[in-house]
Amino acid sequence: MNSDQLEQFKVIAECESLTKAAETLYISQPALSKTLKNLEAELGCKLFYRSRQKLNITKEGRRLLEYADLIITTIDSAQQEFKCLDDNKRIKILGTGYYLPELLDGYFDGQNASLDLQVIPDDLIPNMLINKHADIVIADDYYLRHYGSQGLEKVLLFQEQLLLNIPSDHRLFFREWIPLNEIQGEPLLYIETKADIDSWIKEILKINRCKLNIGLRLDPLLFQQMRKEIQYSYLVSSSTHLFNDNQQDPKAWKKIRVNALYSNRYIYLWYYKKDFKRLAKVIDLVKNNAVKAAADFEYSRTLA
Repeated sequence: MNSDQLEQFKVIAECESLTKAAETLYISQPALSKTLKNLEAELGCKLFYRSRQKLNITKEGRRLLEYADLIITTIDSAQQEFKCLDDNKRIKILGTGYYLPELLDGYFDGQNASLDLQVIPDDLIPNMLINKHADIVIADDYYLRHYGSQGLEKVLLFQEQLLLNIPSDHRLFFREWIPLNEIQGEPLLYIETKADIDSWIKEILKINRCKLNIGLRLDPLLFQQMRKEIQYSYLVSSSTHLFNDNQQDPKAWKKIRVNALYSNRYIYLWYYKKDFKRLAKVIDLVKNNAVKAAADFEYSRTLA
């Protein structure tokens, strides 16, 4: 006797018909009939007797049904308990940046705890963290700046600046910086990727009460193919430098700083102080990868 047999026996008792029970279980009626015969042979008693219209459970069958309910419930409870234990071993990481995989580079090379990694919109971060739906959050402090006194610790990873990427033949190519309101009427290229940058830019536009003029939309592949002919500038995050986003020839393009409220932000790693021991390995790895990315970027600038 095993739990599968008891599950099938329970369905037969509920349906009072082998045909209906087989349909419910998505198995053939002969296979289900064989299971019932094997159970009756093992227990040495009849579990059902047939009437003209249905199967009627016997006294022995009712007793077995009580045990079946208890056994199935116990197995379900055990599975749920051990699933929760496994979930407690998993480290849940939320963030708003496409740079999350790079920050965790190397983590999966060893025998480490499993990770649940999810990119979500900025405005959902506080609720997810405060309600303990995440162990670690990697995001800026725009939405989390009021939660520092609730047992949270934050570690600065890097600074992120909104930039305007300009082709060499563009009239703004020799500028070093530009106010956001000055590019409102400028036709811009929109590359349909990195949704987290989109949410950040949308928040910047909302705060500064600005609108952008999108003159051309391209997916990343088409942009790669057409980049030499493109005359439009486009907005980009400085962290694309840090994490090797080499979508264009650096000699043909120039990035200048965009000045506006919230166009410069700091990306932090957030966690609960009480969980530091359990999360220390991940925290150290993320910090080291952020430092390494920044150092590689500075070195590449000296070679350019």
